[in-house]
Amino acid sequence: MDKSSVYEKFTGQVDQLRNTECSQKQKIACFQQIAECIMSPALAAHINYAAHCGTATNVLLLFCEDFDSVVRMSAEENLNKIFRALEKTRVSRILMDLYGEIKRNGNQRSLRICLNLFSYYAPQIKEKHIKWYAVRLLQCMSIMSQRKETLLQETLCDFVKHFGRCVQQGLNDSETYTLFETFLGNINADCAVKRRCSAQNCISLIEHARNRSLMARHGLNKVIGKPTNAGYET
Repeated sequence: MDKSSVYEKFTGQVDQLRNTECSQKQKIACFQQIAECIMSPALAAHINYAAHCGTATNVLLLFCEDFDSVVRMSAEENLNKIFRALEKTRVSRILMDLYGEIKRNGNQRSLRICLNLFSYYAPQIKEKHIKWYAVRLLQCMSIMSQRKETLLQETLCDFVKHFGRCVQQGLNDSETYTLFETFLGNINADCAVKRRCSAQNCISLIEHARNRSLMARHGLNKVIGKPTNAGYET
């Protein structure tokens, strides 16, 4: 199949998913066709291939939120298939698309998928890009930490551990303190899961800080000065 044909096929499948009511079978067929097009050498030679990868990611993540569990599973399966095909040559593109979805702070299911995938690819972030991701993900994590979904908080907790190992070095001490204090602010949350995850996030930030002893002292001073919530046992 030549470049123009595969491009028309790809855009046709995307438009069908976005603009028409599709059955379960039609959705699954479209997901498979989108993945095949993205993995096609013909489309890879297209001048806007990077944008097409972003479109495919966006569309498949959208259907990871579908009410039908079969559709959700198929969308995630084809998304993973695309990433596996691209990871050796275009991991920077994968990371950028995932960051864009994390920044969007959308439905918790697709957001959790993006957090897990970003954690997986984070060790491959180029050193020159670490600071860029660190500062922007700090803002994203601060916003997500205020959400109420317990499954999202648990996924965020795991993400913070990977962030610490791979990206936290891009933050200066002041930025790390800011993120620490954001998580510390949830220690008194009504939800036990949120309290536990927030405490673990604080520990992760100390563990991976540039200067652990300085960060630990800062954390201790903040904790000592923080009142406890009498509504639960400490």
